[in-house]
Amino acid sequence: MINPKNALISALIFILYPFTGYGANTIAHDDLLIFRNVSETIKNLKRISYHYSREFTYPSENYHSKSEGEMYIDFSNENDLVGFRYQYWNSATFSIFNNSEIFDGNIQDKTINTTNNLKKSSFEGRSPIYNSIITLRNIFPLIIEDNSVAKYVSDTLIANKSYYLLTFETQNKFPDYLGTGFSTTTQDLRFYQRLIVDKETLLPLTLLQSKKGSDDLNRTDFTEIKIDPIQPPEKTWYYSSYLKDYKLETQQLPTIIKAGQVAPDFNLTNQESS
Repeated sequence: MINPKNALISALIFILYPFTGYGANTIAHDDLLIFRNVSETIKNLKRISYHYSREFTYPSENYHSKSEGEMYIDFSNENDLVGFRYQYWNSATFSIFNNSEIFDGNIQDKTINTTNNLKKSSFEGRSPIYNSIITLRNIFPLIIEDNSVAKYVSDTLIANKSYYLLTFETQNKFPDYLGTGFSTTTQDLRFYQRLIVDKETLLPLTLLQSKKGSDDLNRTDFTEIKIDPIQPPEKTWYYSSYLKDYKLETQQLPTIIKAGQVAPDFNLTNQESS
């Protein structure tokens, strides 16, 4: 079991002192082979479950946020809308996508709401998808084929065990939530994505995302990984199964501010796309 604290300390060495590898448009043959092997391992997953932890640390804005929960993903062929379905649970909420709709439950308030008529953009902003195994599964083939993305492999030692550290650098773009493409920036920014990978299983363990010239860090950890987990009961995939204990949330339409009317105060936590 990897100690998250040790993993962060070890990986921060590479974040603070980035290695520029073999050049922006070249990659050693052996390094590329490791990228391909990791990509193939993730692509061949049928089902997976893991404890998901996502942490944002932005010293420049005095901002810190952490969320975590239990993630189950099914990559079966019948999940044709975006290639998967998932269930995500934590102590306060749950989110379930069953290949046709997403429904979210508030465990404390016992309320539930659904999102229908889904598109790929419907998954933007959904915490369990951000830098997830889904993201990596989709983005790795694009990274491998994109010669503008600098990529290289090194070793990192954590608790006396050696792991791969796969690094890829992008200019003015970073993977979107689903990993099916890149989101672009309006500023000139270079992003470093560093993925700690188990050498035996070739499964991702920790993803660290940073920017050149900044101490801001996005970190995602995958622990308690199971590649053949017990499948959730079929009825848990449908929101109608929860209506005995949950009530449909009533969504109020936003009030439109009239011309000349002063807008109410609001707080903007972070103006950057995550």
